[in-house]
Amino acid sequence: GVDGARVERILELANIAANKNTVPGDKSAFIPGGLRVGTPAMTTRGFKESDFEQVAEFIHQGVQITNDICKKDFKEYVGEDGSSEPVINELKHKVIDFVKKFPTIGFEESEMKYA
Repeated sequence: GVDGARVERILELANIAANKNTVPGDKSAFIPGGLRVGTPAMTTRGFKESDFEQVAEFIHQGVQITNDICKKDFKEYVGEDGSSEPVINELKHKVIDFVKKFPTIGFEESEMKYA
């Protein structure tokens, strides 16, 4: 299996904010088995049930990518920005295209960085 810390990093590279989180049975807080995703910002931006299903699919893809990469030396393979792995970039662009449909609260879209 994969751990929350590695999934967190892959999701971060794909522009998805999540946090590794300990769950009962974890042996180390540094390598937790869980992942936390905050939903208040998504509901504030107008996400509906079907949008959360899309978010779940993005997270699932991130877990699958992590699982594939864990078969290699994770940090060396992913690098600093994930650009060495096309599937991370593909997921990142899917996420960017998806969230552009939802208005941001508290700052102007023109000031946002869609890298």
